[in-house]
Amino acid sequence: MSDNEESERQSPLPTGGAGGGSARPSDAPESPLPPAGGAGGGSARPPSEEASKSAGPPAEARTAVLPEPELPGAGTPEGDALRRALVLYQLGNYAEMRAILTPLTTGKDPKIADAASALLRRIAVDPVQIGFLVGCLAAILAIAFHYLG
Repeated sequence: MSDNEESERQSPLPTGGAGGGSARPSDAPESPLPPAGGAGGGSARPPSEEASKSAGPPAEARTAVLPEPELPGAGTPEGDALRRALVLYQLGNYAEMRAILTPLTTGKDPKIADAASALLRRIAVDPVQIGFLVGCLAAILAIAFHYLG
């Protein structure tokens, strides 16, 4: 027996040529991963077998966007103002949003004041960003004084 015949005998892959044999040996274990190849590369199993293996209802699409919290004051003018401010936030009109929410932060109802403050914090300037900009300005001034002074 030659070395080539011996290696073929020990190989777990089929030795079929063009059209002879399958892509996977029959005694190989099934992989839990989907087949590679994207949208066009289907599975070797029939669709009914795949459907029976996936148990349970289809999973919801996962997203990184958190759901909006329930705003307090439903049916009151303050609650309507909070909802209008949230719509303005989603539209990107921060100036009008700020004008609506600022008086609500000093209101009598603490839940509405907290919700208004939380919405205002969404559009506030990040203190880390301010520190970074001050650091950049200091670096530019130091470089300018070094080369010009």
